Amino acid sequence: MPNETDKAVNAMQGFSGYFDTKPDTSVEMQCLPLVSLLYALGNPTVNFFVLDIEGFELAVLRTIPWDKVDIEVLSIETDLAGKFQLDSSKEAIIDIMVKNGYTRFDHRNDINNFTGVNQNDLFVRNDVVIKRNVTQITTPIDHEHYGKNSSKHFPNLKA
Repeated sequence: MPNETDKAVNAMQGFSGYFDTKPDTSVEMQCLPLVSLLYALGNPTVNFFVLDIEGFELAVLRTIPWDKVDIEVLSIETDLAGKFQLDSSKEAIIDIMVKNGYTRFDHRNDINNFTGVNQNDLFVRNDVVIKRNVTQITTPIDHEHYGKNSSKHFPNLKA
């Protein structure tokens, strides 16, 4: 397993060779702003968008012209915020989302085994929260009610 210095150098674990035998191996990729991709598709309504880029989520969020896109719900990885992009933090991600009209909700049973904290936060646009009466679920799943089918209905939960 790499040491702390290796982790800092190989920020994009999944793409930079973090677990590779050659940690200096890299792949060049063309990147486009999210809004460019949305505009190329006719700027459709995005019902659910997952942003998980190993600690660099805030950089992407800062590029989005929130008043020009229609994204209803986002799942954003927040546990690595500030680990690699030094001007990022979970609080900064929450701030930008709240300022742009979203409400934060907890994911359930979403602990990252590597960091030991909740891996993602869910953000629902305020008009969707009102229209769909979205609320935070705080009660545990009743496995007795679902019986042997609880894993079918809630595959990520342990009985």
